[in-house]
This record gives sequence, structure tokens and C-alpha cells, in this order.
Amino acid sequence: MIKTFKFLKLKEKWKKSFRKRFSQKNPALYYIKRILSSESPLIIDVGAHVGQSAMEYLEVFKNPSIQCIEPCEESFEILVKRFCDDKRVKCFNIGFADKNEKLNLNINHSSDTNSFLDFTENAGVIWQNSEHFQTKSCKQIECFTLDAFCSQQRINQIDILKLDAQGFEKNILIGGIEKMKSNEINFIYTEVSFQHTYKDQTKVHEVFEILYNHNFEVFNFFENVTKSSQLIQANILFINKKFKNSKSSILHYLV
Repeated sequence: MIKTFKFLKLKEKWKKSFRKRFSQKNPALYYIKRILSSESPLIIDVGAHVGQSAMEYLEVFKNPSIQCIEPCEESFEILVKRFCDDKRVKCFNIGFADKNEKLNLNINHSSDTNSFLDFTENAGVIWQNSEHFQTKSCKQIECFTLDAFCSQQRINQIDILKLDAQGFEKNILIGGIEKMKSNEINFIYTEVSFQHTYKDQTKVHEVFEILYNHNFEVFNFFENVTKSSQLIQANILFINKKFKNSKSSILHYLV
């Protein structure tokens, strides 16, 4: 009994150490890779910015197919230069929305805050950085639904749909309803905001409602951001229930 107890303690210590080492990169990708059991996932990176996430995918997977969606022209130019020699990455200077239309994109002082939504008056106060939350200009962008994009690109199955849309997540998810209804998305990894940074931004319960109604459930929370001890935003990994059931033997042994 004592030997068994010591073994279980050592095993749990090893698990925590392993997770900690991997989490220095991206713990969500660790779990995704283990569950997918594939080195060639199809990834749609919405709000690719200058390719930070795409670089992580290329480090974790040997031969992924990554579709980078970036509406801001300045960020898109950096993105294209970064991956111009990598056939695994395709870049699209468009936006995703709940319908095919042109929308005004706010180009902000800090490019990672660019959004189709306006800032709230106290956005700078929430983030304790008023300089970053200022809009410099506005540009009209061609937007498509996720469903329309997949049809155009002949994408049948999405392994990872990553959303970093600065409050516009609900609109993008609505534009991908058909894909979700058909169980053609395995994971959705999305940023969610708990404080009111943008006007009319997606509320957390709206993300849960849309995804729970279309056969998804929460896998885990990652990369929590706090200010003054309060949760401001986080990334949530959702998993398709049908896909999860098909991977039950793998999930049982995850560390």
C-alpha cells in the first residue's frame, strides 16, 4: 500500500512537471496535438496578426495546413513576408463576419487591438494603458462568413479554428453555423473578454450559448489575463462532442 501511494505521488509529480515544461510554449496546443494524433492538422487562424500563433503551430506540428486571416493591411504585409517561403501557410487579407459584406476596421495605436468594433470610453482604464487604446484611422475591409470561405477554399474538415477577433467572436461564430452543425470543426480556441473593452463586444455567455447549442463543450481555460487581481480576458478551448467521443481512449490517458 505504501509503495503504491509513493508511486502515485511520483507519477502525479511527473505529470505536473511535464505540463509545466510544455506550458512555457502553449499548453492548449499540447492537449490539441495529443488528442488529434496528427502532424497535419488543418488550422484556420482568424486574427492572425503578424503570425505569432502560426509560428507556434509550425513548431508543434510537422506538416500543418494553416489559413491565416488578417484584415489589417500593415499586419498582413508582415505576415506575408514572414511566411512567403512556407507552402504550409496561406495568408488572406480579409475579415470574417456573420455575413458577406464590407465592414469598417478600426486601425489602432497598438495593432493587436485592431477591431471592427469601437473602444469603450474606459478601455484604457481597464487595461491600465490608455495609450494603446486609441484609434488612428479606419479602413473598409471585405469580409466573408467562415462557411463561405470554406466553400470557396474547398475545406471540408477544420481541426483547429482559432479566434482572436477583439470582441467580434460572436459574429464569426454565427458565420460558421453550418460547419458546426455538420460537426466539421474539432476544436475552437477563442479569446473571450470579461470586461467591456469594445462597444457591442461579444459577451462570454453568448460564446457559450452558440457553441453549446452546436455540439461543443469547454475543454479548459488558458492564458488568463488579470489586472488589479480581476480577470480581464482568457482563452478557452472548446471541443466538439462527437469528436471527443471518438477520442475517448486518448482522453482517458492525458496527463
